[in-house]
Amino acid sequence: MMKYTLDHNQKMIGKIYRILVTGKDRKKGYMTGLTEGRIIVRFPSNDLSLIGNFIRVKITSAATMSTEGKWMQQHEPALS
Repeated sequence: MMKYTLDHNQKMIGKIYRILVTGKDRKKGYMTGLTEGRIIVRFPSNDLSLIGNFIRVKITSAATMSTEGKWMQQHEPALS
């Protein structure tokens, strides 16, 4: 199963995904969120105001259990 998960995550590289920012990541200087498919995405930022908001992230690398990306600097409306 781990091989299929890694394959799937690697296919995400270079694509832009809408994620819900869920909080600070354990990696210093990063925030974390989830795609609509519940895949973990971390991205460089310290902006706590993003929590609870949807943003767009371009995936730049992938591991078995998560992906990493670059915030495309677009805010979307917060959940109400």
